[in-house]
Amino acid sequence: MGNIISLDRLKIGQKGKIIRLDGGIFFQEKAHSLGIRVGKKVAVLSSMPFRGPIAFKFDNVEIAIGRGMAQKIILEVI
Repeated sequence: MGNIISLDRLKIGQKGKIIRLDGGIFFQEKAHSLGIRVGKKVAVLSSMPFRGPIAFKFDNVEIAIGRGMAQKIILEVI
């Protein structure tokens, strides 16, 4: 089993599998509306400095989210 970390800790080029979404109902709804779900494999494309957004890819979709949201997406590094 790989390391368990939040999406904001995943390094550029690393990949992970979403194992948990650690937020309330509004976070859960937002994540699901973006297609972020448990079981999805993600790869970080870029991470802006000074707490800027994190861009990542899953299912041939590229999105960027804030670090607060990224901290609530828990991954197993693969």
